[in-house]
Amino acid sequence: MSEYQRFAVREVEKVVVARFMDRKISDVVNVDSVSDELTLLSESLDGRSLVLDFEPVQFLSSAVLNRLIILDGVVKRQGGRLRLCGMQRSIADIFKITKLTQVFSIHDDVETAIAQ
Repeated sequence: MSEYQRFAVREVEKVVVARFMDRKISDVVNVDSVSDELTLLSESLDGRSLVLDFEPVQFLSSAVLNRLIILDGVVKRQGGRLRLCGMQRSIADIFKITKLTQVFSIHDDVETAIAQ
């Protein structure tokens, strides 16, 4: 896997796990950088599933939500599945309020997300 600035990336049981490195993803530069790296990451999946670990994230711009919806479609078209995990309550609440819990497979931790 290539070197990423915004994610720590590893492979576990043929699933790519990308852990966010930033606590705040709010300004345009951060959001664009995360988006660019998600695009690069999605291009390297080769049909594998992707788990995004939000554990360190305390603030998330709503602009990232659109990027995640697009990423979900890309991963599905390649034959994989996008799973999200490790969300702090404030981040999980954003997904609940926007009803994105009906769109994404959201899990408590990486291990549970991989097992699904």
